[in-house]
Amino acid sequence: MAASFKALMSFLMLANAALVAVGSECAKEIKGKCNLFGCFAWRGPTTCVGSFPFKVCQCDPGSCANADGTMCVKPHNEVHTGDDVEVRDSKNNVWMPGKVTAAKPLEVKPEGFTRSFAWAFLQKRAPMFMINEAVEARDDGQDWLTGKVTSIKPLEVKTDALGQSFTYAHVRPLDWKKKQADEVAGKKNAQEELAAAANTLADRAVSVKDASKTAASDAVKLGKIDVAAKQASDEAAEKSKAAMQDESTKRSGLSLSEARLHLSEAKKERSRRSQLKGERSGEGR
Repeated sequence: MAASFKALMSFLMLANAALVAVGSECAKEIKGKCNLFGCFAWRGPTTCVGSFPFKVCQCDPGSCANADGTMCVKPHNEVHTGDDVEVRDSKNNVWMPGKVTAAKPLEVKPEGFTRSFAWAFLQKRAPMFMINEAVEARDDGQDWLTGKVTSIKPLEVKTDALGQSFTYAHVRPLDWKKKQADEVAGKKNAQEELAAAANTLADRAVSVKDASKTAASDAVKLGKIDVAAKQASDEAAEKSKAAMQDESTKRSGLSLSEARLHLSEAKKERSRRSQLKGERSGEGR
């Protein structure tokens, strides 16, 4: 009986969605012009239509213009403020995790961003669950039902009320408040570890800077020592040269005195010989 009720409700929801789709066409044309460069990627899934100079960007099938008519977005399941989602502006971009900050207009603040923005593509972030994990599940506009996970891909839950496994628009852990607190604590710990690592790097940078200053100071001191040593060496060389010159001068003076003495003695010897020769000559007469 419960299974039949669930199947009936699913059929009615699909039928209602089909009637809405047929009865109300969403806006397809946006404000973007594409006469020269085509439609920009950030405008979402678009095609440039029309003839120059009246070419305009038009939303591709399956997408509609957003509230302010600036980009095309794909319809998505109902999301609420605080829901975990993934967003991107182009099919070539990677999905960025974030949180819904406003429902109308729909805006999401990705992790690491300081502001919220509208995005061309949005999908709900699939939570990580385990088989037989106790969870709560519901569809849009319904009450939460307790149950257990019976399939991961696709994510299916067997609720206690229905007794069979179905996919649901929203699934959360049974102890979701504790899990949310653990996630917050984990992010806080990660931030503290990052801050500690940054402080360590800063301390190392200061140490390296101090070591560099010390090395520069030592280099200056060594340079001064080299200059002093060179000056001392030059002074020693000058003193040695002066001493050699003094010794040479002394030796030169001594030789001159000896030469004069020898000359004086030679003169005396000549005078004595001349005198002896004169005396001998006188005797011979």
